[in-house]
Amino acid sequence: MTTRTLFLAALLACLLPVAARAAERKAAPLAAPVVAPAAPAAPAAGAVRVVAGDATRGAALYGLHCASCHGADARGGGPLAAGLGAPAPTDLRDFAFLMQRGDDELQQAIAGGGKARGRSYTMPAFAAQLPPLDVWDLVAFVRDGQPSVAEYFPAAAHFTAKTYAFDADGLRRLEAAVGALAADEGKMVLVTAYGGDKVEGDAPAYVADDPRLLASLKPKLKLGYLGFAKVKLPGLPEVPICLALDKDGAVARVTPRLDGLAEKDREAVAKLLAGYEGQGGKKSPYAELKFPAPAPAKGKKPAPKKDAPKDGAEAAKALTRPYLRTVEAAVQFDKEERERHWAD
Repeated sequence: MTTRTLFLAALLACLLPVAARAAERKAAPLAAPVVAPAAPAAPAAGAVRVVAGDATRGAALYGLHCASCHGADARGGGPLAAGLGAPAPTDLRDFAFLMQRGDDELQQAIAGGGKARGRSYTMPAFAAQLPPLDVWDLVAFVRDGQPSVAEYFPAAAHFTAKTYAFDADGLRRLEAAVGALAADEGKMVLVTAYGGDKVEGDAPAYVADDPRLLASLKPKLKLGYLGFAKVKLPGLPEVPICLALDKDGAVARVTPRLDGLAEKDREAVAKLLAGYEGQGGKKSPYAELKFPAPAPAKGKKPAPKKDAPKDGAEAAKALTRPYLRTVEAAVQFDKEERERHWAD
């Protein structure tokens, strides 16, 4: 056999299983999914895969293999969860959890179990039960409908993610602004987005918390930050939110997670969290956010400024706490960044 013949034979051997798998998908659809997803989310850059995962098929696989522990709503409360002990199954709809992990890490956790990622042994390995493409379908389902860095910063080429435990100076600044912090308010997950060269259509690439990798991210390319928290608005259930800040720390966008809320509650949440864009910043001392006045109708002059309604004032106060915690995390990130680039 010639070298060319051997090469073609090897290539054919690689392609046949993929083609057969594609045919199998068309011929054998799975049962109806437990959770009906929307269009599949774009995969994170850097993940190595043969084809992009199918979120719709992943939803069906999730119902068969994962819902018993992680719950039909993927929030960690499945019927078997109580019997597993600590740690509880992960809330797969947790913004902060997903933002701190690349698609390849999710794939490794599903295929190899918790041990493959140095995590809980109660998360089983599915590599023996599920072909690789099915695992990627599950990754696509987990990502589906969740916030992405590109959603908030379309020009982002890279992003970092880290949990910051506030230092003594940060705690003093925060407590001077909002009063005593609860036990779970002493830290914050922060995502920092950077611009740069990228292929159009590619998702921003996750940069791990490694000084050598972080040093390649130039401060002048920084676009802004994302923080994640839960906020208790007056008369409403606690709502998870994503806070987007510009590079100066001002509010760029506040996005609540509205699934699971009644329609009237969705409208109330959206109203109470709208219009804060441009407020705030990283300047010290930190100032509270103010409930925004309603925008005047087109062609009309703004109405005289009035005191915020009681529920609006309470909402602004409630939002100020996670907002300033996000600002403080950004301040600590900036400090580390300056130390990395002091010789630039």
